[in-house]
Amino acid sequence: MRNAFLRHFRFLLIVLVSYTLNAHAASESTYESIQWNKRGNDTFYCFDITDENLKPHPWLAPVVCGDNLFRFSPREHLEKMVRDKATMSLPDVGEVFGWKVWSASGYGGVGYEGTIKVPKNCVDDGISYTSTSELIQWVCRGDDYYYTIDILKEDGITMVKQDVICQSGKGDCSRGKHKIDPRQLNLPTGRYTWKVWSAPSGMWGGKDFEGSFQMGSEGKILFNTHCSECHKDPKDSKIAVGSDPARIRNAIATIQKMNKLNSLDSDILQKIADYIKNPD
Repeated sequence: MRNAFLRHFRFLLIVLVSYTLNAHAASESTYESIQWNKRGNDTFYCFDITDENLKPHPWLAPVVCGDNLFRFSPREHLEKMVRDKATMSLPDVGEVFGWKVWSASGYGGVGYEGTIKVPKNCVDDGISYTSTSELIQWVCRGDDYYYTIDILKEDGITMVKQDVICQSGKGDCSRGKHKIDPRQLNLPTGRYTWKVWSAPSGMWGGKDFEGSFQMGSEGKILFNTHCSECHKDPKDSKIAVGSDPARIRNAIATIQKMNKLNSLDSDILQKIADYIKNPD
């Protein structure tokens, strides 16, 4: 009888412990998000960031307190500290830190404390550097987690559009952005340079993070550069003869206003002629 009672008691104890652990277990504990459940009837909670031995840091304990506070994002908080210049850098990849939750019923304990290992910020999923009129793509720069891209004129100095990922109308300002379609930017025909800025390194451009691309055919660019001052519309019947590069060369030689184009080589004239023949 006594043994049966003990077995029954142990069973109830196991059920009670299991229920307590599950009820108080943190529903999430990652660098992105830490969540915990209500402790008893407590409604007010404070969240501390600690060292890996769960010893609180004086300036990170508590980092936030509030009624019905059940979630905290270490990444969001630490990134805000960097932006506010309260600290100069984020934790290194692989660094471990702890966390503890306080409420009126207690401090820490199962489901209300734990440790987090900082994961790699930047994931490029095997993408490669690309620079074309249809796709600009870059890879991870170290462990930077935020990227934005600037579009400049061909000289690489004159700004055309800044932070175009945020200005593309698609709200693509999220972490981990690694590509953009230049066609979405509605740029005039021409050649452009692009440069990527990333954080937290604060670097701009450089190998694999800058390049050039062309909007519109090369013939159109050459026509706009050398001919559009006088010939606004390539479809104008008056310049249809320009579909033959030999006739363009003859016009350059015989028409005074066109003499300044005498330095254009045959390859350039052929591209201009092809464009006049089939304007895009």
